[in-house]
Amino acid sequence: MTVIDTSTDSATTVADPVGRVRADLVLGTDISHATNIDDALKIAGLDWGITTVDGDTGISVIGDDGEYSAFAPNRKLLLRDDKPIVLGMVGATSYTVVENRTAFALADNARSMGAVFTAAGELDFGRKTFVTMNLPEAGIVIGGKDAISFDLRFRADHAGTGAVTMELEGTRLWCLNGCTTRLSLPIRWVIRHCSSAEERIAAVSTAMRGAFRYAKEFAALGERLISSPMRLDDYLVYIDQLYPRPDDARKAAVTRWEKRRSDLIGLYRTSQLQQDAPGTAWSAVAAATEYDQWFRNARSPESRARRQFTAGEDSFTTRAFGLIREMADA
Repeated sequence: MTVIDTSTDSATTVADPVGRVRADLVLGTDISHATNIDDALKIAGLDWGITTVDGDTGISVIGDDGEYSAFAPNRKLLLRDDKPIVLGMVGATSYTVVENRTAFALADNARSMGAVFTAAGELDFGRKTFVTMNLPEAGIVIGGKDAISFDLRFRADHAGTGAVTMELEGTRLWCLNGCTTRLSLPIRWVIRHCSSAEERIAAVSTAMRGAFRYAKEFAALGERLISSPMRLDDYLVYIDQLYPRPDDARKAAVTRWEKRRSDLIGLYRTSQLQQDAPGTAWSAVAAATEYDQWFRNARSPESRARRQFTAGEDSFTTRAFGLIREMADA
């Protein structure tokens, strides 16, 4: 276990989380040996379908007073066909059921273009499902040492929206302890349910081209940040904008803020993750995102993984990268 000294004149330490595992592997299953999407879904236990129940006909409900019928007029209930679980309720005529096999059909197209199956799983009892694929040829290295990997992630929503999306995100890798740190806002595409085979291939081709273009742009950004010196005073300005100091009257909040600030300084100064480019804008944003994703309190590894996995446009990582770019450009 790595112990990080948070300042040169303080005995305060912060313990490095042990066994950092990718969020999709915590929440899902390793499907790296899958040869096609059917194989992947079977390995991950996602080879189930969806049945519908007409809400006008009623369903049996067992309550404190016995069994009775309940109705959902002009609605359909969506149920898993392998377990007695209701996924959602939708309009009787306006919703098209899209099962996992159909939602993730593009994964086979992606594999034929060089993508590799990584992980698959479900959230909220199957209301949301996902398949992640790595893009080996899109990988980059910042400053000659800091490896960045890129993934395509397919997501399906079975809770009522029926949305199927495909997104690209980057992950910072560190071989010594397997650290993975998500880097920036994912790029997303929405997949239409009625897509033909030709349209699916076109969608994946667009995503793959976007991945390589994004990787090239991110490499340029990383090189610019890694060549931009950042003094400790500048870093303090940076983290104080990310985490503004609370009002002094809120004593408990101030204490938490001071502890977090000390931890962030320690990560910036001494974390082995930042030593490839110490004292730079790159190490500053790397320290901030490392803290947010791995040192911020979480109830369990699963809750930490869910927080990382479901972060959206307003995520800390997005704000951290946006601010460091502004400071580097100033």
